Amino acid sequence: MERKLLWKFNIIDLVLLGVIALSLIALCYKIIWGQDAKDSQTFLFTYICTSAPEEVYQGIVAGAECSDGEFGVSLGKLTNLTLSDIPEEPKQKQGVFITALNGEEGAHGVSVEDVLYLKGKECKLVVEDSVFLVYLSDIQKID
Repeated sequence: MERKLLWKFNIIDLVLLGVIALSLIALCYKIIWGQDAKDSQTFLFTYICTSAPEEVYQGIVAGAECSDGEFGVSLGKLTNLTLSDIPEEPKQKQGVFITALNGEEGAHGVSVEDVLYLKGKECKLVVEDSVFLVYLSDIQKID
């Protein structure tokens, strides 16, 4: 019985079945593992907060998780925070945040979880339990 079923197919039918099977295997691979195969690279983003109360910066340390307050996108871990005084406002500080994150380099910026980040973009940076109104001043690719 099994031999009769096999002989009903000619060589073209078997080749077409092989092509269909390979296509289904490739599709399954793309769906399951293909998402991780993107051209993801590591970047350093530098954000500048022009003015925030000094108390807001307390408790923020390197390694803290950062995210975009508007889109909920993870913006990596804080690698460095530099504070400087603002002469006109003694209780306010200017903060420079540097984060390391994975993203995809595009023609005009870096995409992180389908959100495009460009130099000069303003966003709400969430670090620990604090929110800062910042702008993206620099993007550097780490090789």
